[in-house]
Amino acid sequence: MKCRNFGILVLGIVGLGLAMDAAWGARAALKNETTLLLVPARPRVVQLAFDMAALRPVAVVAWHGTARTAEPVLHVWSGADWQYISLPDFADKTFLAGNISKVIVIGDDRTVPAVLLDNMPWCAEVERLETINVADLINDLDRSLKFREGEWKWLADRYDLTLKDLNAERRSKNPYDIPRSKLPLEKREYKQEKGDLPPAELIEKKLQ
Repeated sequence: MKCRNFGILVLGIVGLGLAMDAAWGARAALKNETTLLLVPARPRVVQLAFDMAALRPVAVVAWHGTARTAEPVLHVWSGADWQYISLPDFADKTFLAGNISKVIVIGDDRTVPAVLLDNMPWCAEVERLETINVADLINDLDRSLKFREGEWKWLADRYDLTLKDLNAERRSKNPYDIPRSKLPLEKREYKQEKGDLPPAELIEKKLQ
């Protein structure tokens, strides 16, 4: 019965045309080192996970259950369909080829089955995003996935969100009018190129 309910949920998602959008990205994620998104089986969150798989080498595992569920129903997206995973298979990582560099778990302590958090010995880096709000999730996912400027705009349009430029004030300053000692220090971790400047955050649009 649980699997049947999950199937109904999945059919609703596929009906939105999301599966085809993310297929190539998810298929690549299953073959190489990847980030794993562990998400609740809620249509809007799964939709976002599919979009992340289309943009980056990301694999998607969805669960059906609550924090107290001893044996949550798990499915991995193969790039073509959902495949069932038993809890022992999840604990042994037999459901995914290649290396998982990081697991990003979406949901708070009332949402995420504790048994899943206790059965990921194969990944040392686990990040928790304790929200299911899409705008907050996209802003938080940027820390790991580093969205480009065009991707920010695409995501804002796709989810009907407002794009706020965080660098507008910095770009408006004329460096010839400001003493060098007062200029903001450049970040040296990454070489910034055109189109790579982290420009934004997404916020929910206000209803008219």
